[in-house]
Amino acid sequence: IGANYLDFKLTPSDYFVFSNTLTATTLALTGSPAFVDFNNPPDGTGQNYYLNRSNYKLRSWAAMGEFYYQPNDALRFTLGLRYTNDHKEVDPFAPILFGVLGGLPPGAVVEEPLQTVTFRETTGRLGFDWHLSQESMLYAFYSRGYKGGGFNPPGSVGIAGITATFDPEFVNSYEVGLKNTFMGGHFLLNLTGFHYDYKGYQISRIVNRSSVNENIDASVNGAEIETIWSPTQNWRFNGTLGYLDTSIDGGSSLDVFDRAQGNQGYTLVHDPFTAQNCLVPT
Repeated sequence: IGANYLDFKLTPSDYFVFSNTLTATTLALTGSPAFVDFNNPPDGTGQNYYLNRSNYKLRSWAAMGEFYYQPNDALRFTLGLRYTNDHKEVDPFAPILFGVLGGLPPGAVVEEPLQTVTFRETTGRLGFDWHLSQESMLYAFYSRGYKGGGFNPPGSVGIAGITATFDPEFVNSYEVGLKNTFMGGHFLLNLTGFHYDYKGYQISRIVNRSSVNENIDASVNGAEIETIWSPTQNWRFNGTLGYLDTSIDGGSSLDVFDRAQGNQGYTLVHDPFTAQNCLVPT
């Protein structure tokens, strides 16, 4: 049995994006290099770069245990359980590019409402190890895993389908295998088959110059073969073979770099002022 506790703070969390276009535009619109500091690292007061800033806190604790039952010398059952409690807080700030042109001071931001969320999940695994002989062992396990969700930057919410939050990720894992040792330990052969069923698999992409997360369902089927042959003490030969069959089972994600997707009725153009890609009728 065991437990852990995590108290993590990141104040502030800065995400900078620099662009020659932004710098040139700032110089052209302000007529002064005062707002473009080429010599000092970014401190949040410049106007020629994009800044996504937030204060982030995470408090997480978990309790876990693994239990074994062995009815005889050849067979052992395993049950593992874990309870996780994740509490997240984000105090985000929405940046204002070129705010000085509207009379705002350098580095002006709009403070967004405090965001909080709590995830409570129970996960674990169940399976067995069965020694068929001194040379072979058969095993099979089911496992359920979890990764907490969170918040997306406010400047990207509502663009290209991005929501304010993203959900936790879950995976149901099924694995069965056979481990074998032959020729007095000189030859090893392991066979494994597995299936991963993801619900809410978390993927990242860039939207409005910020990194965001989305959820999508996916599955993985696979098989592996591992061999090790040691004919003498000084020689060892290794061989492995793997096969994967992966698929996206549900959901969609907009490719912001190829929005036309082969449709000749639309053309992708680049806006030098905002450094964004735009889709316009051909």
